[in-house]
Amino acid sequence: MTLPPPTKLWLAALIILPLAFNPISRWQYEPDKVALLLAFTGLLLGAAFWRGAIPKPSKNHTEKWFVVFLLVNLLAVFGSDMPNWALWGDPAWRNGFLLTLASAILFGLARRQLFSTDTQRRLLQTVVWTSAMVSIYGILEQLRLNPLINDEDTVRASATLAHANLLALYLAMTIPLTFTLMLNQWLRREIGVVILLGQGVCLIFTYSRAGWLATLASVCIFAGLWLMNRGRKNLARLVLMGTTAGLIVLFVLSMLPPLPSHAPHTLQTLTNMFRWKGATAQIRFLGWEAAADAIQERPILGYGPASYGMVLEWHLPPELAPFGGAEALGGRPHNRLIEVGIETGGVGLVVYIGLLVALFLPLVRRISKSSQSENSVKIGLLAALSANLVGTQLSFESAATVFLFWMLAGMAHAEAMPVGVMSVTRRQPIIGVGIAGLGLLTMGLIIVPDMLAYRGESQCGKSADCDPAQTLQWAVDLSPTPEIFEMALGNAYAASNDDWQAGGNVLQKLVGRYPTIVQFRRAYALYLRRWSAAEQNNEIAADSIDEYSHTLVLSRHDPDLWLDRGLVWLQMGEPNFALADFQQANMLLGDYPRYYGAMSVYASMQGDVAAAQEWQQLALDAQRKWDNWVWRR
Repeated sequence: MTLPPPTKLWLAALIILPLAFNPISRWQYEPDKVALLLAFTGLLLGAAFWRGAIPKPSKNHTEKWFVVFLLVNLLAVFGSDMPNWALWGDPAWRNGFLLTLASAILFGLARRQLFSTDTQRRLLQTVVWTSAMVSIYGILEQLRLNPLINDEDTVRASATLAHANLLALYLAMTIPLTFTLMLNQWLRREIGVVILLGQGVCLIFTYSRAGWLATLASVCIFAGLWLMNRGRKNLARLVLMGTTAGLIVLFVLSMLPPLPSHAPHTLQTLTNMFRWKGATAQIRFLGWEAAADAIQERPILGYGPASYGMVLEWHLPPELAPFGGAEALGGRPHNRLIEVGIETGGVGLVVYIGLLVALFLPLVRRISKSSQSENSVKIGLLAALSANLVGTQLSFESAATVFLFWMLAGMAHAEAMPVGVMSVTRRQPIIGVGIAGLGLLTMGLIIVPDMLAYRGESQCGKSADCDPAQTLQWAVDLSPTPEIFEMALGNAYAASNDDWQAGGNVLQKLVGRYPTIVQFRRAYALYLRRWSAAEQNNEIAADSIDEYSHTLVLSRHDPDLWLDRGLVWLQMGEPNFALADFQQANMLLGDYPRYYGAMSVYASMQGDVAAAQEWQQLALDAQRKWDNWVWRR
């Protein structure tokens, strides 16, 4: 005997996660989506206990691999330099251990609950219709017709997912599901064509090469398997050959000189599909290069979940500086396998690959051996899962795609099975309420500090009734990862009350707790530099020099750190020390506009106006050369 699944909860999650849009979030909207994902996970698991449908262990190989992967992640949490960060995830993305735990729970619940054809039909229809609304939003955003958006500089559609790459990956997963509904007559073909057109146009407006490649992979896998399953093997081979030929053409075009800047944006993206020299692609390669060095230092269990942003700064390649340094990658390596290797080492990487094999291989076997009717949905599910697998090797995931991926994976492996105790005992509803409440509490611990921080940084500067330092202090006190809010708190003290000492104390304590984190040391060194300039105090400037020196021990190949310390030396009236730091930066990275600008300041302070102007001209020429060379979306 089995119980009907809590379908309404699944449907609500599929609608709310992609569409949730918090306009007062400090970190775009992704942390709020992760908070909602964790809340829905708690509600779904709580509902299972409430109804007495307690999930029982099974012989499914994917679940076994997932359990081992969770154990490896947990060990990595304890070995991390920042365990609380590894547990919860960094504030901007919330991609820590809890998200992996939620993924495992969602897969297990979906596998046990979403096995009936009617339930799968309703869920897939909800996914497709929700993606249609997201697509409309993205198209209006790109055309500057969305009344909720007042951004004349919008270049890439991001819709309600807050990031173009996240939107592209979401659409790449939903497009094969739209084909599935149409071919199974679960969606009228005329309506399906309109939805596909909307999805396709919105996908183009993301200008995400990773998303485009993921879509190409998913559509080709869907078409190939569908045709082969219906005995049209020659046509399936033609699809494969055509796809291969198209990729070769795109590769050749990427080796040719870039199109001029006035060429249509879409053509620029297509002809640069495999170009690695230029903004986004080269940033990825530099990040992967740093990751390879980092993995060699901790090859067994890695640095802990959500650690890439902190690890990158220890191994920062100097060539990344013109792109914005470590911030250019946003704390994400844009490659899921590298991310797992950094976070959980070689052990975690082997287990994760085993998890993927256990997930995909049985699906391929079932499709190759079963009848057409049994394959009608599984082919679409496999194509959507493949889109995620391809896209995350060049980009990263959102909470919406994480939820969708593991729900679809559970559906693909779903089968009716007996559950635990079918008669509801008194204890089970209590446990269910507790689990659901824990999910909601987790959501609050993420969202509330984020909104308080937004209020402290944005609104308090406009209202005499709002104390930004106090509001940010509440965010620090409530957040499970208060570190990033502490940096904002320090700056709030200096900006609102001109209380440099209070802000300095906050950052000094932060650095004292985490002396190896470059991001915190850099922030404290910059704070001291601003403080010393504001009060013309060389003793504080000396403290800034000391802090920069400690930071350079951790990240010696960052030219910006050398330039920053050199500017403080100039501020202290020590031009020789400044010149040595500037030259070191130039040795690490030649023809860097910031170096020429720093030398212009140096020459100006030496009273050599002509040399200062020459250095300034070199800075302008280098920046112009850089702008002309880098392919920018």
